[in-house]
Amino acid sequence: MKKVSTLIRMKIFNVLFLAIVVILIFMSILAIVSIQWELIEKYSFNFSPDGINNYLISIGQFKALFTATIATVAAYFGLLRLKIANEANIERLKQEHFQEWINNLEIRLSAIEETDPHMRREFARIRFNFFKQLYDLNFSISNKTQLTNVFIAHFKYVSDYLERHNNILLPICKTV
Repeated sequence: MKKVSTLIRMKIFNVLFLAIVVILIFMSILAIVSIQWELIEKYSFNFSPDGINNYLISIGQFKALFTATIATVAAYFGLLRLKIANEANIERLKQEHFQEWINNLEIRLSAIEETDPHMRREFARIRFNFFKQLYDLNFSISNKTQLTNVFIAHFKYVSDYLERHNNILLPICKTV
């Protein structure tokens, strides 16, 4: 619940920040157009020191607006870059956890492969989606409902297949 609330706040912040950026850009464009219009009406622009001086003086009237626009746009793109870097870092950590998880499972699956090669193949097919769900649960299943949901999502159809193709009889089954 807390994660959802934080995401909603971040989306609202992003929308407000983007609105401020758009408004500042629009106001800066209007200021540039008004400066150009005023200079065209008053002076004929030339590349003399007086013409450039008039242009700089006219732009100087809006220096706070232009500075705020540039700073806000830079901050917006900086925050976007930070968000992308953060998401990439989270994804990299997730991939590292996945690789570590796979390495641990490979040891167990190699022992099972000698007796049941189908299990390794089927588990390899579902392991990434299974890992994603466990990762979202922080590798902790707290109740029977979660366990049932995980089983149904990943192993319900696989267990039927494995039971049909299982060539191993457990010692308990041999005595029956």
